[in-house]
Amino acid sequence: MSTHWITLFRPLGIALGIFILLNVALALERPELAATHIWLHLHFSEPALSLFAGVLGSALFVPHSFARRRAVRAALVLIFAVFLSLAVDNTAAYYEDLARGRFESDFPAPFSAAVVILLLIELARVLWWQTNDALTPPPAWLFLRSIHVAVAFFLWILAHVLTYGHVDHRRPADAAVIFGAKVYANGTPCVALVDRLETGIELFAKGFVHHLILSGAVDPNGQSEPQVMKRYAVGRGVPESRIIVDESGVNTRASALSVGAIQSRLGFGRLLAVTQYFHCARVKLIFDREGTSCSTVPTCSTEKDWRPSPARLSREGFFLLREAAAFPFYMIYYR
Repeated sequence: MSTHWITLFRPLGIALGIFILLNVALALERPELAATHIWLHLHFSEPALSLFAGVLGSALFVPHSFARRRAVRAALVLIFAVFLSLAVDNTAAYYEDLARGRFESDFPAPFSAAVVILLLIELARVLWWQTNDALTPPPAWLFLRSIHVAVAFFLWILAHVLTYGHVDHRRPADAAVIFGAKVYANGTPCVALVDRLETGIELFAKGFVHHLILSGAVDPNGQSEPQVMKRYAVGRGVPESRIIVDESGVNTRASALSVGAIQSRLGFGRLLAVTQYFHCARVKLIFDREGTSCSTVPTCSTEKDWRPSPARLSREGFFLLREAAAFPFYMIYYR
């Protein structure tokens, strides 16, 4: 059985290995920094979870030529098979929770499903091992492989942003955090901000939350995003006494810090964070790292009563790619 085509997927395996070992390093620095739970759900605390995942990360780095040895091949098969079974279990648990209504999603598969496919390919590669002689000179091969791995790493992050962002984790909470966005000079909120506001107002109207925290900043044109958001929410029937204005939210991390202070001051427990789907993964990462745990609610996850279909942003593709690039940056540098 020819396995040459299977080795074309090696950059995806190496990229996943880089992500796993990066999280091992972060977990050893501070347990709360790790994001291993993105793809592996076990009853392990950090750094034990990331260290356990590191076994797979190391195996994914083993050069293809090493599998010539039966002992190495047997070890790789065992490692890939164990983590494959765990990824299958995580994927099954996702669909079980979805069927039971523990969350909603309009995306067909979880991130762990991509891991299942990758591990099936890796398992096939070592089970039916064949020599894979390079067709290009070593320097050129290394250069091309580096580019392929970099692209593969970006695709893994993009897959997480997409799969996590489309999951609606709405549930009873003390407050919903609504993030600011562009406000025009005449005081009109942009489409993205209206989408966030209407979703937060929906959560309030349906009794999921008792307060709205409007977190934003003052735009260069002098308009205060939170004040404009407050006027909009009051106009839609939210009592002013249930609205908390935060003008310190110049960016997502600043919002996490200021909202955390509000949460402590008012004794709030669970929070919901309302934003567009492509922003949810980074919001969750930053809030968790700042100790302000939240559940994300994407604005595009379900059809709204006030609008028959989700709003489409003019540059949605750009924002999605930007978030996929920003996520690893925040994961590494904002510690």
